[in-house]
Amino acid sequence: MKKRTIFFLFVIITTMLLTSCSSGVYTEELTEDQVNHEQKETLETDDVGVEYNSIDFSKYNSDNYIIGILGYSDSAPVSAKYGALTKIYDEDLYKDISPSAEKTIKIGGEEIKGYYDVTYYRLNNYFPCYMYKIPDNGGYFSLDEMGKIGGYINYKNKADNTETLTEDKYISIAKDFVEDALKEEKIDWSLFKTEVQKDREFKGYITVVFDRYLGGMKTTESIYVELTYSGKVSAFSSDMLGRIPADLDLSVFESKNVEASVYKRLDEIYSGLSKETRDKYKIRYYLPEPVLSVLADGTPCFIYDANVGFKPVDNQDGYSDLVRIMVTPTE
Repeated sequence: MKKRTIFFLFVIITTMLLTSCSSGVYTEELTEDQVNHEQKETLETDDVGVEYNSIDFSKYNSDNYIIGILGYSDSAPVSAKYGALTKIYDEDLYKDISPSAEKTIKIGGEEIKGYYDVTYYRLNNYFPCYMYKIPDNGGYFSLDEMGKIGGYINYKNKADNTETLTEDKYISIAKDFVEDALKEEKIDWSLFKTEVQKDREFKGYITVVFDRYLGGMKTTESIYVELTYSGKVSAFSSDMLGRIPADLDLSVFESKNVEASVYKRLDEIYSGLSKETRDKYKIRYYLPEPVLSVLADGTPCFIYDANVGFKPVDNQDGYSDLVRIMVTPTE
């Protein structure tokens, strides 16, 4: 039960992000044609990894961006672990807030009293979450600095196999629950992409995930609802709801220069590897599509979960690092 509490109230979208991948097996093979393809130089790298130290950065203006390291996997080099780490949130903004010792909320059609336990920050949020224990069901709920519900877990609604509903029904139940819990939050569901995840982590549960997109980009604004097979809500979590403006100016980001800035930072991190390591492995960087977010002052930022693959030159299975990088404009 403790594991589920952490999973849903301490950042669903970042669980196992920076710790589990360090022991993962990196097995993707690249052909010689792919390695030599001009995509590597033009930074069009959707399907092809960029080989370590292969980019001529003089072609790109990478000085317009600040590159911060939000986190890293255990296997990342010391230069990442003890380098310039940053974070998306700032506790000083809310240090003068004293959460109430007890709170009563209405959720799931019932009034629930909770007692303050701890203040925490999710990795993708710039606002605090005040967690309250629920004596009646052993669960928790959390409120943000404005008193809006950001998380909830109910241990009474345990996993079951009594009924299997359609995906549309699970989605409908999840939306109804969210709208009831966040009565003052007008949610435009057309802005969110929906995914139903069956048995992703715990047998007997269904997770409905809503991710908001802006200008075709995935954002950190998201909602998660966990239901039992029979449709009872056992957990709910949200990030950045209503915090990312629809008119956010993204013109400050030029994609090729942003990518070059990220690759340059990765080169700086991995330049300290020993010659023995560089001779033993083919090292390549893989960048997924960035996720869009904003800082507390409204500054837009891109977040990359950069994968660094280590493939032994003798073609044995290798491993990979994960480095979470945040990009913000200098002005």
